[in-house]
Amino acid sequence: VVLKMRTVYEEERPRVSFEQMGRIFKTTPESDGKTFLVDVGPQPLDRALAAANILAGTDWRDNVKKLVASYVARGWTDEEIVGRCLAFTLPGWTEDDTRKDVAAFIAWTRQREAQHGGQYAESPQPTFPASIEDAGEDWPTLFNDFDAEAIEPRQWVYANHYLRSFVSVLASAGGIGKTSLQIVEALAIVTGKPLLGEVVKETCNVWIINLEDPLDEMKRRILAAMKFYGIKPEDVRGKLFVDAGRDFQITFAAQTREGVIPNDALVQHLIQKIPERQIGCVFIDPFVGAHQINENDNMAVNAVVSQIRDVADRTKCAIGLVHHIRKGNGEDANIDSVRGAGSLVGAARAARVINRIAEKDALALGIEPLEAAGIFRVDDGKANLAPPVQKAVYRQMQGVQIANGEWIGVAVPFELPDEWSGMSEVVVNEILGLIDRGMSDDNEEFFSVRPQDKKRWVGQVIVDYPFARAEDFKNHAQAKAIIKKWVDTGLLEEVEFYSASQRKDRKGVISTGRVGEVR
Repeated sequence: VVLKMRTVYEEERPRVSFEQMGRIFKTTPESDGKTFLVDVGPQPLDRALAAANILAGTDWRDNVKKLVASYVARGWTDEEIVGRCLAFTLPGWTEDDTRKDVAAFIAWTRQREAQHGGQYAESPQPTFPASIEDAGEDWPTLFNDFDAEAIEPRQWVYANHYLRSFVSVLASAGGIGKTSLQIVEALAIVTGKPLLGEVVKETCNVWIINLEDPLDEMKRRILAAMKFYGIKPEDVRGKLFVDAGRDFQITFAAQTREGVIPNDALVQHLIQKIPERQIGCVFIDPFVGAHQINENDNMAVNAVVSQIRDVADRTKCAIGLVHHIRKGNGEDANIDSVRGAGSLVGAARAARVINRIAEKDALALGIEPLEAAGIFRVDDGKANLAPPVQKAVYRQMQGVQIANGEWIGVAVPFELPDEWSGMSEVVVNEILGLIDRGMSDDNEEFFSVRPQDKKRWVGQVIVDYPFARAEDFKNHAQAKAIIKKWVDTGLLEEVEFYSASQRKDRKGVISTGRVGEVR
């Protein structure tokens, strides 16, 4: 049992030490494991840690803003604060960019101090009606709607990922391809073309909001994707909206020591502008850039998501949030790996998680070494309003050279090689015959199921088989998978034989029959 306490006194009174409280609550070894925690309130900012996170590129805006607030509290001048923060300029940005951001943070902090005398205003206390009837409610409500045809169908925009009036989540570690993937999905929605092989259920305008990358970087990625997929400017013009860079920010809510302060002005602006621009889909990348709260605080996250859901509901648009996952121990990420509190995933009606495919794993899936780089898998982690995907979806980052000479990664469809392509009944039976013949005409040496046996490995028969089509030829990983399937199903079996060349008994493999035979 853990009792968490915090004491707040309006008047001056003698302090109560932790030791005194411990004696009162009997926090001793004899107290049967019961204890209490003392909330000492907000602690001073660890400036060294914040600076380290900034230089590492972690939550740059949030950490710089906290540092600026701490410098203001210490009485630094604007020039001193800006001069200190110029050291936090990251690659890809200029010192002028940093000056603009820091100046905005200083102005915001000083405005808050002026409004509240150095203290944030207390959150209003909730009020409740004296009775539910006084609020004009009359529950429970009798269900009497039995006409299914009268119910409005769900308005899916793209595959089973983006649904009007709902929030979706796309999560992965950094640098895999989630931003590029979402750009291609946006282009598919505005053009109506199934660029990734997924169904575009409604063609509509899309708004991409990137709170992490410069606008020029977003332009590079969009134009590279358009070039790869053969999309012309006239196919997109007037339908795609893009905002990015440090000079653009949206903050749905901020968390103070008194609670979460919602940005109602932003919500009202979005509710007005999204329908005006006839936008049906909004992508916000990353979610952490759209708030100033502790993402491990479920109540705070829920407050932010409530703001976003309100926008989705009142504008009837689909909103996709891009988020990060926690660092793992090498295992694949799943929906439980999404960073922060569970309220975000709980509020989403569709959620996907991206996992990078290591090159060694790609080879094991039968992918040729030259194709094994840049492949990632997109898993449907939570499809509340859609049937689960039965087959994993794979994508690959492919370099595209744009007109300025740069090579830019673009997310493209990727299909795992099919080890069974070209394996007709005739071909399979011919391969089984070659296996039964063994390594010599007199059947003195049989093939082995062990790849370690190299020349004796039975999979080499499949690798060397002369298929009629070039795309049907098998690599070692595919041959290994086929042999395993044949052994597991009993089409091949291991037997002992005497090897004259080795002068000892060895294990070999033979078929138990032919495909299509009646047993």
